[in-house]
Amino acid sequence: ASEEYVLPDFPRNSSADLAIISNDVYYNVIHDIYSYHNYIIVIANDVASGKYVHIYDKKSGDIINSGLTRGRGQNETMMGFMNTYFDKKSGLIKMWDSAKRSLLLIDVNALASASPDAVSEIYYDFADSWVRHRIPIDDKFLNVYNPSYLQEQDLYCRMVLNDNQNDTLSVLTDFPDISVHERYHIYNNSVAALSDDSKTLVLGTSCGAILEIFSIQSNQIKAEYTGKFSPVLMLDDNIGIDTDNTNYGFADIDVVNGNILTAFHGTKAIETEIIFNDIAIWDLKGRPLRKIEIKYTIQRLTYDEKDKMLYLVVSDD
Repeated sequence: ASEEYVLPDFPRNSSADLAIISNDVYYNVIHDIYSYHNYIIVIANDVASGKYVHIYDKKSGDIINSGLTRGRGQNETMMGFMNTYFDKKSGLIKMWDSAKRSLLLIDVNALASASPDAVSEIYYDFADSWVRHRIPIDDKFLNVYNPSYLQEQDLYCRMVLNDNQNDTLSVLTDFPDISVHERYHIYNNSVAALSDDSKTLVLGTSCGAILEIFSIQSNQIKAEYTGKFSPVLMLDDNIGIDTDNTNYGFADIDVVNGNILTAFHGTKAIETEIIFNDIAIWDLKGRPLRKIEIKYTIQRLTYDEKDKMLYLVVSDD
């Protein structure tokens, strides 16, 4: 892992146009997007309907159905949209709701057919109320924490792999070599993706560009690669996030077929509001492979191996 910040050098660079498959969508924040069979699934807060999971027809772009309402009741969510992962084998969206300490399971096929049983919920009394990412892996949870810079440093615990009885299987404590104050702020703005075989976790920061690759095998977490591409700027001992001087990193990550696909920026947004407009691809060893520039800000992305298509949620302002 490099100790200095160096922008990646991609051996292949190109640009591309997009085919628009839907009309404008009016959601507050797009939290994730998945491709599954004939569907595009968008995780977003629709203020008008109060729904969080939206299924679109992949070819026409028409909305098929929406589900999962906001609330504290059974099969509702308060904060599940912040920790969302999709199991392509089962067709289940898995959401960890830290406010309710529960795992919500959304059956995509059932929701598409408007089944009243599309959503179910499992409660965990022993679970921590707050983690930055809680990723369900079979019958285990990978918990990714971001301890406050006010917390005693010897109490830091960055990642913990627990079984379904909350017994600890593996612990990882190391962060990249950056200041504690800086680390806390930039890792609060991070994106994570798990490979389909659940053996690789990729983590990227949104403000300041750091990319990390971890292996998860034999119930052990191991850091495999750290790429430090752009620092987030310190302003009078405070973090400069979302300012004219901010270096932007990763808006989203997908891990597919041995490749890491990202919505990447890497530098400041100078005289433009178009950021995260590079589709940047790495291999699982952290080697840059290709960068494709488009004319839109990428909010979320997902790749469909069967279609050999990359699907994006983008904005142009």
